Amino acid sequence: MRHAAFLIVGMLGVAALGIGSKIAIHHAEQQRAPVVPPKPPLIDSLTGRDLSHLPPNMGVRLAVANYSDDGLGTVLINGTWAGSMRQNASGNPSTCCVSLPRQWQPGLKVTVAYQTSSMYLQDKQSIAERDVLVPPYSPFVDGFIYFMYFPGDDIRVVVTRIGLGYPGFPFDISDPGAEDNDDNIARFLDQTHWTDPKP
Repeated sequence: MRHAAFLIVGMLGVAALGIGSKIAIHHAEQQRAPVVPPKPPLIDSLTGRDLSHLPPNMGVRLAVANYSDDGLGTVLINGTWAGSMRQNASGNPSTCCVSLPRQWQPGLKVTVAYQTSSMYLQDKQSIAERDVLVPPYSPFVDGFIYFMYFPGDDIRVVVTRIGLGYPGFPFDISDPGAEDNDDNIARFLDQTHWTDPKP
């Protein structure tokens, strides 16, 4: 009789241990972090270098290109002063900086504010402001954002590692005032018309 009691107690102990182990395993599974797939690497298209270790945002220098006969007295991009520019001229990017994601994202916009000479003559305090979509760009380390102003109050912005007028600039368009540039300008505006959501 005593032997049977010991046997029953032993069986109950084993069962309890089994239940306890299942509870512990279930609890561990609940605490286990979900598996997150690794992010794809950010590859510099020019050098092939992996940029994944760099901060997700980058600072790009500001530049202005004016393709109109109206001077630009003030230009800001995301609140940062980009400079001014006489008619049909552009300048070297030197003003720092605007922060943008290193990896372009659909729907990415910047806010531009500007005053043309004709606006100033009508109202010295007048400033136009607009949100402008940014065309796609590849990841890079160091580069520029161009504010590009065209007749008819058309505005484009281009983010690039290569300066305007140099081989490798993302679009086939020359500096303002360059000869035989009209066709390139018309093509550029047509290619990027979606980047100019006027109010």
